[in-house]
Amino acid sequence: MEIIILQHIKVEDPGYIKDLMLKDGINLTTIELDEGKKIPEDLNKFDAMFCMGGPMDTHMEDEYPWLIDEKKKIKEFVVGFKKPYLGFCLGCQLLGEIVGGKVMKSKKPEIGILDINFSKQKENDFLFSSFPNKIRALQWHSFEVTNLENVKDVTLLASSNTTKYQIFKYQNHAYGIQFHIEVKDTTVNDWGCVVEYKKALEEQLGQGALEKFDKEAKSNMFEMNNCSKILYSDSIYIIYIINYFIIQIIPFLPKIFVRLVASPYIAGITDDEMLENVKKLNKKGYKVAIDILGEHVTTKEDATQITERYAKLYSKIDLQNLDANLSIKLSHIGQDLGYDFVKDNLMILVNAAKKYDNFL
Repeated sequence: MEIIILQHIKVEDPGYIKDLMLKDGINLTTIELDEGKKIPEDLNKFDAMFCMGGPMDTHMEDEYPWLIDEKKKIKEFVVGFKKPYLGFCLGCQLLGEIVGGKVMKSKKPEIGILDINFSKQKENDFLFSSFPNKIRALQWHSFEVTNLENVKDVTLLASSNTTKYQIFKYQNHAYGIQFHIEVKDTTVNDWGCVVEYKKALEEQLGQGALEKFDKEAKSNMFEMNNCSKILYSDSIYIIYIINYFIIQIIPFLPKIFVRLVASPYIAGITDDEMLENVKKLNKKGYKVAIDILGEHVTTKEDATQITERYAKLYSKIDLQNLDANLSIKLSHIGQDLGYDFVKDNLMILVNAAKKYDNFL
């Protein structure tokens, strides 16, 4: 399993969850953005993305110009590839902004070991259904996600007394977690060395607050680490389901479900819809190969009908003056029904392509 971790300061890594991942032999690729490291272009090779906290805020693109590219890459991963994402603190706020919310300065900084109250929605959630209705968690933030109420596909899972969106999810694969579930014994002292963090802590809790905060965190560490274990085990399960299991069962699912889980890769469920999308791509300067997602057919009648349908597509492509060709699977035109049969169907398509000066 391959997981990419976006970090904004070296001391703020996945903490206890990282320890669990390393113990299980998961391959981690860490991108230290504040040190000038670039996010890879080929994100699709990663099974999940973790995005950590940091001393900067989402609006600070002038001071931290790499935030611009980071937002684009997160959107590509979450909205485009629909792959699992966990965002912590700043990573939560980046997700909220990307899916249509706003990140605003909190009325009052939220710092300390505070209560998180889950909504009824968590009972049906893949990741948090096994959590208790209330947990204690480490908070250390002065900005928060807002305005997600009318954003489609966002579900509120947990809140605190002062912050509504402590946990939310986008669809069923991307989660924003405002608090720090990833903490371990060394976290508070490590973060206390960061000027911005120490300043916010002392402004909120007074001089010398670091030692008191560290002691309180350690007294709640067993419970917080137990939450990390639950989150980790359930998230790894979801990552596996989305990246591996779904691929295996797609051939056995109804077409409408396949369209839901694979919509970024399907040009259209009908010929007219598909050709309309081809036209849009042509206008942007793209040549198009129409890759047809086909199942194994079991009767010659079905294979013949499918072959005739595809042959007519060449006529439609020519009539609309589109720059497109077809890519088919032989299993969809009768590969399992005899060599001569599938060869005849293949030649029908080859001749149709030739007739309209196209190719297959």
